[in-house]
Amino acid sequence: KEIPWYCTHCSIVQAGGMPIEAFGYPIRVQEFPDNPADASCRLIFYKRPELIPENYFKKLGYEKDISKFKK
Repeated sequence: KEIPWYCTHCSIVQAGGMPIEAFGYPIRVQEFPDNPADASCRLIFYKRPELIPENYFKKLGYEKDISKFKK
C-alpha cells in the first residue's frame, strides 16, 4: 500500500512510541485507509487520554496503563 513518505514520521513522532514513552499515551491516533489512493489518513485527537481505546496502544506494541499517564 502506498502511504506518502513524509507521513511515515507522524507515526513515530506524534502518534507512536515517542509520545507514549513521554506521556504514557499517544498525542493523536492515526488510522490509515485500506486503499490510500481512495481516501486520506484519519487523525483522531482525544481530549481525555483515558478514553483512547486499548487497540491503539497494542498496535504500537504498548499496553494501556493509565497510571503512567502524565498531564
